[in-house]
Amino acid sequence: NRSDHLDPNGEPFCHREGLDPDERRARRVVSNRESARRSRMRKKKQIEELQQQVEQLMVLNHNLSEKVINLLESNHQMIQENSHLKEKVSSFHLLMAEMLIPMRNVDGSINERDVNHLRGETSNRTNTFFGR
Repeated sequence: NRSDHLDPNGEPFCHREGLDPDERRARRVVSNRESARRSRMRKKKQIEELQQQVEQLMVLNHNLSEKVINLLESNHQMIQENSHLKEKVSSFHLLMAEMLIPMRNVDGSINERDVNHLRGETSNRTNTFFGR
């Protein structure tokens, strides 16, 4: 129906704009192509940005993984050192107990004179014991 394509003055819309239907269709095709091109460019840019973000996150993940490995190794070394120090403290306590046994009086008290003498001797043994 030709009346669908008329403006309020009764003239066809295409004549009012000065374009025939083929010219309008051609312009629409060009406009659609340009819109599609812009859409592809936006999508391409977004994909490039996401690829760059993936690369950055992969580098960050690698660095963090190395850091975790280093921290685990350091933790393991500290646990071993702590265990070794606990053994030394335990041995030191046994050594001190053995040194105090001869100084006990019959009633179980400790002879102060022997303890004072031992204090000087103990510091030498302690330094030797701990490798100083």
